[in-house]
Amino acid sequence: MARYTVSFNLAQGKVQFRHPHVLVKDDRGRAYGKPLKFGVGKLTAKDQGQIVDDLNKLLQAAPLLRSEAPTGLHEKAYAFYFDPMAEQAERIRQQKRDEALRPELETLIPKQHAGEYRGRGNAAYLDIISGLTTQVTTLTARANEETKKREQAESELEGLTRAVGYQTEEQKKITLQQCLEQFTATVSCKSERARSDLIRKVTGVLEVLGLHTPHCRIRRVDIEAAVTKLVPDRKATEHIYKLRDMKRFFRAVSLDENNGGLGLPDPAYAIKPGTPRATARETLDPLLLLDLNLDDYWKAFVACLGLAGMRLSEAASLEWTMLDFDEKIIRLVESEQYPELKSANSVRDIPPFAQFWDHMEKHKQTATHSVLVFPKIVQRRPSKHGDKDHWFVMRKDKPSAVDLPGAFYAALKVAGVTVNEPARRLRRFFQTEIQARGLGYLLDACAGNTQDVRRAHYLNRLRIVSEAARTGVVGKL
Repeated sequence: MARYTVSFNLAQGKVQFRHPHVLVKDDRGRAYGKPLKFGVGKLTAKDQGQIVDDLNKLLQAAPLLRSEAPTGLHEKAYAFYFDPMAEQAERIRQQKRDEALRPELETLIPKQHAGEYRGRGNAAYLDIISGLTTQVTTLTARANEETKKREQAESELEGLTRAVGYQTEEQKKITLQQCLEQFTATVSCKSERARSDLIRKVTGVLEVLGLHTPHCRIRRVDIEAAVTKLVPDRKATEHIYKLRDMKRFFRAVSLDENNGGLGLPDPAYAIKPGTPRATARETLDPLLLLDLNLDDYWKAFVACLGLAGMRLSEAASLEWTMLDFDEKIIRLVESEQYPELKSANSVRDIPPFAQFWDHMEKHKQTATHSVLVFPKIVQRRPSKHGDKDHWFVMRKDKPSAVDLPGAFYAALKVAGVTVNEPARRLRRFFQTEIQARGLGYLLDACAGNTQDVRRAHYLNRLRIVSEAARTGVVGKL
């Protein structure tokens, strides 16, 4: 076997050599090593020199397998040597496959052209394949054009149908119950809870309209009358949201079947729900309530709402294990009584205002429950939900502290304070006070808000909250 060496062209930045195992033939049929060139101009001078030396070692050894090659060489040298061998092996395998398929391909040659194709080898089969490919391409283009025309006609027909309110006999038989089933199967929301709430609200309005009423009989005035029957105040926020929900429902079932609808006209198209009025976000100062003649139980409860920004249900589900008295952090998580908080962001660590821990220490000294911070207490009027050690009952398929708002309102009334929605106003106070102190970056992390845009700015909530508790950045009120 002839021995070859590597030459390096500095001007062109290329290495050139003849491969001992990748062979070509000259005009006389004599085999010789195929000349190969590879660019190395972008490599450093050190790498270029090493590649030339390593390629010479490979050419001297002339291995057939990577396992037989000298070790410790430059990877580029291995690639320049073995890649051409792999390409040659693939070409040989392809030739063998062509030879094996030749008897089968010969059956595709028309008998009248057998003499024309005989002796031409693969060129005959390539001519056949080329002709068939052209034919298939032409037919496919025609089919695509016909499909485009059909879809355009269907779209125009659907638009005209909706414009004049025309319905087929089958569509006239579709009831609101069937529309609701289609809507339930296709509607999607940000969360499963939001989806179930939307379906529940839509179902309530449809029950007023009559679930067995045909869709074709529903008019805009019927929808508005049904919503007004449920919410008489037309300016109320709930009235506006119910109209929005019904517009969404009828718009969804008006879509074509390919988009999850039934292709029906939209009777709610012209409904204008309006814009909800901005409500005054009234707050309630927790320090005023903590000075009242309340027992330690309710003072600690006020501290959870006003000094830690917790929701009423979150405070009702609070357990002693969630209170880290050493680190001064509330580690709010799901509990047995409240297994699913309002949102994923509700699971959080809260550094409350400093006075929180004073009232919680006093309450802990007189607490009677080993697990719950706020077990259910005996009320003057017996609860219709029975006697339990916690406030939660199942309502609309989810746990809710039904009796707690009334009990809290009654406790404040006995102490001489009468105010609507005290729990909500106390939580608003916490949020407002955090912002007023220039700590808006803590608001989402501490209050468990569900605003995705704002939450996206604070990726490491645990670090923010832990640092706030360690440095006492929240401080006292």
